[in-house]
Amino acid sequence: MTEQSAGDRGSPVTFRFSNIGPVKDASLQLGRLTVIAGRNNTGKTYIAYSLYGFLKTWRRVVATHPLRLFLNGSIRDAADMFRRGERATIPLPLNSIGDQRNALLKELAAEFSRGLPGVFSSRRESFRGSNLDVSLNASAAGQPPSSMEAPIGGTGIAMGHDGAQFWLHETDFATPVPPTRLSDGMLRLISVLAALFSPSPPALLCIEEPELGLHPDTAASLADVLMEASGRIQLVVTTHSASLLSGLSTEPDTVVTCERPGDRTVLERLDPEKLALWLDDYTLGDVWRMGALGANP
Repeated sequence: MTEQSAGDRGSPVTFRFSNIGPVKDASLQLGRLTVIAGRNNTGKTYIAYSLYGFLKTWRRVVATHPLRLFLNGSIRDAADMFRRGERATIPLPLNSIGDQRNALLKELAAEFSRGLPGVFSSRRESFRGSNLDVSLNASAAGQPPSSMEAPIGGTGIAMGHDGAQFWLHETDFATPVPPTRLSDGMLRLISVLAALFSPSPPALLCIEEPELGLHPDTAASLADVLMEASGRIQLVVTTHSASLLSGLSTEPDTVVTCERPGDRTVLERLDPEKLALWLDDYTLGDVWRMGALGANP
């Protein structure tokens, strides 16, 4: 098992994956941007789906029952008192909010782990012994997630009796371009950009292989977009693209290599100090192609 640390960019939550597909025992602490790079069938998708599924569950519980994060059975007790005609009070233990949140995280993680076969549309036997454990770092207890808003421009939507139509209006072109004239790569890129710069972004967004269908130069430029978007939304990205990694040469600690020596997945966040000499002469993608990072493309 390899422990992850993203320094001052790190998340207050650590995830531990046990027996989830090829991921036998690995831990991951998310940064504002976490790019998981590795070959096919090393466990990247299992990690991304597990993160997305759990955090979606957490968000639903927080949105539906926010007070239950901290009150244990107090709400139920107060409701019983109210029905009996007694004066109902709910104690709010402010000094133990961090402990309550950590306990709920672990409870939800255990419940989510039992539902992993449904997350991956697989038989229950395939996930026997599988577990996702989530822990809140003590120094970060009580820190709320944050988000910002930013507009996205250069596109438009026309409403009509038959529905809505999207078009792209490029700079220096007089006529907007309908989606029927765009390539699959361009359509996918627009979808990624729309998700990244939504005026109402989610707390966390997982994107699998955003470089698909893109020219390598465009994939490198996409890294700049991901870095910009990570200032307003937490991102988890999986990739096979050395070009995308080249665009992250100034931020190597955003990259987590994912490889599978033998029968288990190993995660390792890149260390900028160890790569300093390499990055004086090469891009991060070049170093990956040369095999110096592991998890070779």
